[in-house]
Amino acid sequence: MTFRNTSLMQDLLALLETENSALTAGNLSDALALLPEKQKLSELFEASVSSARETGNITEDVRPLLERISIAMTRNEELLQLAIGTQKRVVSVLTAPLTNADDIPQAYGQKGGYADVNRQNTAVFVSRA
Repeated sequence: MTFRNTSLMQDLLALLETENSALTAGNLSDALALLPEKQKLSELFEASVSSARETGNITEDVRPLLERISIAMTRNEELLQLAIGTQKRVVSVLTAPLTNADDIPQAYGQKGGYADVNRQNTAVFVSRA
């Protein structure tokens, strides 16, 4: 790869490390804010690597940087999967019923609260017409 691409690789690595730190700290909003830049740098990086492989221009001096990017990408994927799993768990806990449906009274009383379902029903209004 050329020197110009080394700069791109360093930018991508820095961004991945920043995103990984945000994900590790649980700052999903900070991580999401990096997404457009990550997408752009990832596409440029992929195109550069593909081009360099075709022409055989990957030199040994960039291999350590490529290895660091690979490690950061692997960690990024792990952290993103963990964040997705955590979000799914939170949603399932928040949307799950609080008690068993059989335990919830099904009637409302005169004041809008749940009625005592064991009490006999009494008339609220009696017509004397």
